[in-house]
Amino acid sequence: MIIRQYIQYAIASMSRDATELPLIMAIDQHASLPPWSQQQWMDSIAAEHLIFVCKHAEQVMGFLVMMPVVDDLEILSIAVSPQHQRQGCGSALLSFALDYAKQYGFRKLLLEVRASNNNAIHLYSKHQFKQTGLRKNYYRLSTGREDALLFEREIA
Repeated sequence: MIIRQYIQYAIASMSRDATELPLIMAIDQHASLPPWSQQQWMDSIAAEHLIFVCKHAEQVMGFLVMMPVVDDLEILSIAVSPQHQRQGCGSALLSFALDYAKQYGFRKLLLEVRASNNNAIHLYSKHQFKQTGLRKNYYRLSTGREDALLFEREIA
């Protein structure tokens, strides 16, 4: 279990028995559009994606899912519970992802985000991510389709 402290948040790998999964899925349901299905979560665990939780006072406040892709590390999902957003947990998760990528020798950290998710885009820009592309009509939402913006950050 990897545990690092960022400001007042502890970042730890999800436990082997996935006891945090119901909490992670609840956060995902309220913070992500579209949220992952239970099957997607089970597939992610089976694929041994890197899953981390952000905790404060032992309460799970957010999560991060990453997947190595050759020399790069891709953020597949990152979310903070709505009641804890804009308090530093998302920033702590991104700082952890950058430190992890550097520690394990990855060249870049990659992610995608809904074009309308201005809060996330601002957070990624604050952490020096640069927009590198666009996927038209990538996200399927109840209101229609939405573009995905592609971002990356070089690892020094």
